[in-house]
Amino acid sequence: MSRSLFYTLLGVLCIKGIFILIDSQPAYFSGDSEAYLATATVRYIPPDRSFLYGLLLRRVAYRTHSLEAMIWMQVLLSAMAAWLLSFALRKIFSAPSWLAAAFGILCSGEPLQLLAERYVLTECCANFLFVLHFVLALLYVKRGKLWALLGTQAIGVVLIGFRISFLPEVLINSVLVPLLSPYAIALLRTAKSKISARQIGLLAAHLSLSLLVSLGLLTEYRHWYGKLRGREPALFYQDGAFLVAAFSPLIEPEDFPVTYKRAAIFGNLRYDPHDISTRPAQHFLDGGL
Repeated sequence: MSRSLFYTLLGVLCIKGIFILIDSQPAYFSGDSEAYLATATVRYIPPDRSFLYGLLLRRVAYRTHSLEAMIWMQVLLSAMAAWLLSFALRKIFSAPSWLAAAFGILCSGEPLQLLAERYVLTECCANFLFVLHFVLALLYVKRGKLWALLGTQAIGVVLIGFRISFLPEVLINSVLVPLLSPYAIALLRTAKSKISARQIGLLAAHLSLSLLVSLGLLTEYRHWYGKLRGREPALFYQDGAFLVAAFSPLIEPEDFPVTYKRAAIFGNLRYDPHDISTRPAQHFLDGGL
């Protein structure tokens, strides 16, 4: 670690330390926080969200009998995310030391980040994992190191375990990142007559390993999730219900050819599915789709 990055890290930690000494009170968001706390206390595995945050909450806060322990950990992860911004600017984009340090310091005091650190929600952990995932991808694209590529995919699967909404990005990057590597760029710049089998083989090997790690770990996650829920392997059990609710003004009962499924979905609605203002209710309230 260079001296400038070391001093930036100290500055970020000092700023975070001051803020948490001023306010370390945990905050809650009704519904979401409740589900994660249920995972932490009674090991409830929700069918409609990722579950690793709840298990982490159980290990850090439930066993220490203090939610403040989780807040301190989230502040530390947030500090590392801010420092990784400086690291990326300096080491990947070759920005001046002062500019990289300035952005890291400014990020450490960013209001939404400070807010997320204090909530019993996945945002802070997911933000750190996404930054780490993205920085590893940038390192691979710049330097072509295989460990960075495999780390990108492994962290991506852990990220999905905290927030399922990152699934499309992780799947796309399992293919896109190898295709942006120095090996792929060199292959594009090589005259067709001079392309060697070694160049093609190297790119194919990196692409195959990227997919193998990403899809292999996702498969393991599916089986683990299914085992915890006592159901078939899956990444998410409410994807169909969420899609129906999201597109409710466009969906009619006759779109479901199986009669009993049609009745189960549309039989006891309390909200008009044609009223676009009721979409949140269709998603999250009893009597919705």
